[in-house]
Amino acid sequence: MIKILNLKEIEILNIFIYSHEVNINELADKFYVTERSIRYNVEKINQVLELLNFNTIQKTKKGYLRLSKKQNLDRMLEFLRELEVLSPEERMEILKLRLAFDPNGLNINRLHKKLEISRTTLKKDYEEVKKELARANLNIKQTIKNGLQISGEYDDIEKFKIKFLMKYIQLCLENKPERAFEKIMLDSMREIFKLDDYEIIKKVIKEITEKLNIIISDEPFSTIAGYILIIIHNNKFKKEENTEMILPEERFLKLTDEYKAVIESTDKIEKAEKIKFKNYEILKLTDLVLGSNSFPNETDFYENWIEIDLLAKKLINNVNQKIDIDISNDEILFRCLVHHLKPTIYRIKKGVRIVNPIFENIEIKKDKFYFYVKESIEELEKILDQVIPEDELFLLIIHFKASIERNRPKHVKKVLLVCSLGYGTATLLAKNIRDTYEVEIMEILPYYALRESVKEYEDIDLIITTVDINSNKSIKNIPIVKINPIFTSEDIKILNEANLEQNNKTIFLSEIIDVIEKETKILNREKLIESLSTKLENKIINDFSCNKTCSLNV
Repeated sequence: MIKILNLKEIEILNIFIYSHEVNINELADKFYVTERSIRYNVEKINQVLELLNFNTIQKTKKGYLRLSKKQNLDRMLEFLRELEVLSPEERMEILKLRLAFDPNGLNINRLHKKLEISRTTLKKDYEEVKKELARANLNIKQTIKNGLQISGEYDDIEKFKIKFLMKYIQLCLENKPERAFEKIMLDSMREIFKLDDYEIIKKVIKEITEKLNIIISDEPFSTIAGYILIIIHNNKFKKEENTEMILPEERFLKLTDEYKAVIESTDKIEKAEKIKFKNYEILKLTDLVLGSNSFPNETDFYENWIEIDLLAKKLINNVNQKIDIDISNDEILFRCLVHHLKPTIYRIKKGVRIVNPIFENIEIKKDKFYFYVKESIEELEKILDQVIPEDELFLLIIHFKASIERNRPKHVKKVLLVCSLGYGTATLLAKNIRDTYEVEIMEILPYYALRESVKEYEDIDLIITTVDINSNKSIKNIPIVKINPIFTSEDIKILNEANLEQNNKTIFLSEIIDVIEKETKILNREKLIESLSTKLENKIINDFSCNKTCSLNV
């Protein structure tokens, strides 16, 4: 009986097959072991070669070894293929699986023994995985059980998991590993996910597609199947990071046929696995099913539906290159497009026209900007293999025009504030004016110093005063406006009439929620979002629903 080689020895044999002569010292450095250890590995390799009637590895000169090439190397390579050396890329895939899904986390000490490779080799692979994760905005944390797990923003982790499982879900569903790597991966997945019946995933997807009368291609099928496996895994191991998640498209998704089909079909998994799908998970699954039938080309599904943010960035960049104002960093525009594009694509594919009186008797003005946006969406039209209807184009134009107005360079008016009261009162009044208007208060000064001080400034737009100034005695033809020392709503009306531009300082609602979540536990997240939206309507941008700034309520 042939003594089986471990993975390191198979790799060493592979080096000898392709090398004229091998230096033992260099070989030891490559595998981070001693020369004595390498000699022991070579002895084991020679035992196997001898039993298979191959010439063995021989010493040529001090510190050098060689494998004779005057033998059937093709048969030896075939033998090597049967033994299957795991490549660094394959080892990295196993590491990613453990980091992303193992409830106990990755344990390098255990895994290197299981794979029969040196700890140092696996550690090098791990460092490469860390770099790859960093490019996906992810990092690694230590778990309570001392294993290593992926950490980062929930959406980034979820995308990574879905993309990873897309490659291997068919292996689980078909249960027919052909290579050593596939067998190791399959065994690891079965150990981690602990799902007895993978067939139930196929049955549920089949039932959903039959209800909707659609056929989906391999890539979206793998994505949906992978996400169902993630849902099962999260619920089985009580993952809590997604318990309060909200999809901005919730209202839109719940009105679709896809939502109804998912609700009706997933109860089979719930009963079989004794779990309960969360609202967010149902919505996300609906989203994936909806997107699966939106793109004619298989490779477009993941790139454009799952990563809709990349599509939004492309669209912004396309328009930005054609205009003079820089909108490339407009966060409001980006978020609004991310929330807007999926319903848009859905309506286009379903042939649904927007029902809104605004579009009935309006003709889109076909100016230069109209053609800028129309040219910029040509890539989206190619992806969908359809022309974007005029009413949908009109909605996109509104988003971009709003962005241009937000980013248009503003003339901040220069103001002199004349106040006869104390420093504290004057400073408070100046703060109120700055908080309300886009102004630059050049100086706060008493009335007696006004005529001399004004000579020092160029381009003063307005003098705001709390004392009477004889307007007949013109001061460099600068308009003068009198207000109260204590700022009132009447003063706002007066300053509005002076054409001061209001300062619309706003904050994203998601940023407020993030701060609250870091300091305390939110008992009812949806209710809190609703209350804050109502209470702070003019002070925030509700980027969860984008109802106020991002849409026309269609």
